[in-house]
Amino acid sequence: MSKVYISLKEAKHQFSILLDSITESDKADFISSIYKEQICNETINDYLDDSNNFENKGEGFLDDPIATLNMIANDVKKRVPLDAILSSENIRSPTIGENADCLPHLTVHVDEFLYDEEDVEELVEEGKLKRNYCKDCGSKNIDSLIFTSHSMSRADLFFIFNNSLPTLENKVVLDIGSRLGSVLYGAYVFTDASRIIGVEMNEDLCKLQKDIVSKYNMEDRIEVLHKRIEEAEDIVQLADVIIINNPFEFYVSENEHIQIWQFLRRHIKRETILITCPHLETIFKSLNTQIHLSNWVKPYNLGWNEANMFYNKTNTEDTSFNDIAFYEII
Repeated sequence: MSKVYISLKEAKHQFSILLDSITESDKADFISSIYKEQICNETINDYLDDSNNFENKGEGFLDDPIATLNMIANDVKKRVPLDAILSSENIRSPTIGENADCLPHLTVHVDEFLYDEEDVEELVEEGKLKRNYCKDCGSKNIDSLIFTSHSMSRADLFFIFNNSLPTLENKVVLDIGSRLGSVLYGAYVFTDASRIIGVEMNEDLCKLQKDIVSKYNMEDRIEVLHKRIEEAEDIVQLADVIIINNPFEFYVSENEHIQIWQFLRRHIKRETILITCPHLETIFKSLNTQIHLSNWVKPYNLGWNEANMFYNKTNTEDTSFNDIAFYEII
């Protein structure tokens, strides 16, 4: 039986009727559950199986940000190893902080932009990933491996750009340590930001991002710079929104890590929205930056409203986005 499609107007009408039939106390959980099931698992296999023909998908597909992100993720998977770590990268094991237990033999790198939970389960079932390790070889004394990601998930990007931030028209978005480019693509499909800039110190990752940006016709607003962030003072000062997804501790020494934060403290302009994962309080707890957060940032008011009430952590037990923090530079 062929699918029957309805218009957007009719879909909104039917959805409103369905919402009206649900009790107020259950509405938030209902919308959240629908979102979590659909956001990264759109039925677009026909597109994903033929991502090289992106140009032929048609304008309707290009207007679907979720489908576009899913397609990009599928494309990037084909260009990187399973752990999404390139041979030219120098991944370090943090010696301080909450990730100090991420020892090489205990840590599995799984990029959340490329692989959601269902993908991971499939990889485990196929034997391509392991969740546990044997503490005494040959025995049943096992423990869990540590899974870590160096990218934000597609759900994270939706949460940040589609549901948390105000309009970004005429604004500049900066991603520090852009790696595979996930934040850049998310900002492109979900916002009207005039400039979206990624700063990445690994040349091979820059080439990958530029290739994707070119292929998906995003060059009008996205640019990728092959630099260390300390070499991009002018870009830092220009940015209205800065995303920092833990790009330092796995890549630089503790002393360099401190110096980068001191550099950012000096050059990020007032009223910039700073989005970090994890929270600055978590990062600075074990890092002697000599920066007093209360003199630098304040919590950014997300302005929760009825349209995105299901993300309000006071109304739901969902903790999916608890590690993402929003600040405003003061």
